[in-house]
Amino acid sequence: MMSSLRCIAKHPTIALVDSSTTLKDLKQIHTQLLNNGVLNDPHHSGNFVATVAVRNPNNLEYSNRILDQCDNPTLFAFNSMIRACSKCSAPTKSFHFYSRILY
Repeated sequence: MMSSLRCIAKHPTIALVDSSTTLKDLKQIHTQLLNNGVLNDPHHSGNFVATVAVRNPNNLEYSNRILDQCDNPTLFAFNSMIRACSKCSAPTKSFHFYSRILY
């Protein structure tokens, strides 16, 4: 049971984000996920947004664009964006994501 949960939690292509080093790499992975339809699942799209945002807060703008493209963004994705904002040079941006959770 636990191993099946790990498979659900981390799609193999999303796992590539952990080894990527540049924004160009992230964009290639994003394209692959879109082409395979993986990001149609709110869980996977939220996981991808979270991984990109938290791993490198400098990618916050890109993460925000990905989040905006999600049909049903998850609470996990929003919380990850808030967490990433708290690590960047303008932590007050986190209020924007908090207000999106409320409305």
